[in-house]
Amino acid sequence: MTTKAAVWTAAVLVGLGIAGYALFTTGNPLRVQVLDVAGHTDPRPIWMTFRVNLGLTNGGRDLLTIRRVHVEPDFDDFNEAFNVGVVELNPPLVVTPGSSLSYQAQATLLNAAQLQEGTRRLVFRVRIEQNGEEVVYEFPAQFDHARDPARRALRF
Repeated sequence: MTTKAAVWTAAVLVGLGIAGYALFTTGNPLRVQVLDVAGHTDPRPIWMTFRVNLGLTNGGRDLLTIRRVHVEPDFDDFNEAFNVGVVELNPPLVVTPGSSLSYQAQATLLNAAQLQEGTRRLVFRVRIEQNGEEVVYEFPAQFDHARDPARRALRF
C-alpha cells in the first residue's frame, strides 16, 4: 500500500469514527415518561389539579442538571387558564448517567368550572430546562370530564 493510499484510508476511518460518534451521542439523553396522574378526581368546585408523576431517566454519559419542570394541560376546543406551580427548582434536580428518578409536577386548571362535560383529547406538554436548554415533551391523552369528580377518567 502506498503512503498516499494509507493516508486516505486513515482519513476515511477517522471520518467514519467521528460520524459514528456523532450519530450515537447526539440527541437528548433524558427520557421522560408519565408514571401517573392524580388530583383531577379530587372534589373541588372550581379548580382542577393535575399532579403528574414523571419518570426521568438519563440515558446518556453526562450529568443532567434540571432547573425547571412544568406541565401544561392543553385540552382540545377549550381555552384553559392554568397555574403551573413551581417554576425554578432550588436546588436543581441532578440525574446521573444511567439513573432514574421521579418528580411530581403540578398544574391547576383555574377555569375548570367552564369545562363542558364529555370526552375530549388532552395533551400534557412537559417543559424541562436541562443543562441550560428547554426541551418539550408531549403526552397525548383522552379525558372524560363530568361534574361528579368520581366519574372523571384520564387515559393515555
